[in-house]
Amino acid sequence: MMKTVLAHSTKLALGSLMFALLTAGNCSRARVESINHMNEGVSLAQQQRHVDAVKALEQATAIDQTNEQAFYNLALVHIELRNFQRAKEDLERAIAITPDVAGYHKKLGTVLMQLEDWNGAKEAFEASIAADPEIFKAYYKLAQVFEKLEDPQNALHQYTAAIEHGPRFLEAYSALGRLYA
Repeated sequence: MMKTVLAHSTKLALGSLMFALLTAGNCSRARVESINHMNEGVSLAQQQRHVDAVKALEQATAIDQTNEQAFYNLALVHIELRNFQRAKEDLERAIAITPDVAGYHKKLGTVLMQLEDWNGAKEAFEASIAADPEIFKAYYKLAQVFEKLEDPQNALHQYTAAIEHGPRFLEAYSALGRLYA
């Protein structure tokens, strides 16, 4: 009986040790350092120190190239600096790492609108909606893209979807009324 208890507790201890070792790889020293640089970059961006924020966030992405949040935050700073091409690249990196985040796709669509890449923006907003069908602003922006693509019928459908998913989003009502008029 005592041997069985010892064998069981040894297996449990070994199992716990294996779990700790396996999960420690996910929280490596590089990841922690990357997150620290990312947090520093976010703080600098909040202080409107965008050039310093870019440096800190670029360090975060260089240290851990799987830190999609660092790429996303770097994109946000590049948007503030109106460097839309770099923001696009950063968002594409974040999406490549974690493709199912609707907000990343929506932000990419917004950046592509700034770059006047209407077909790319259309694809990004559609991916955002596929990832989260309740993201009403993606429908709204997709409708704006359809207007630019001179497809008013699809624009009407998307403005309507924006209203259905975000009934308090007044801009969608206004755009829908304008398009009907």
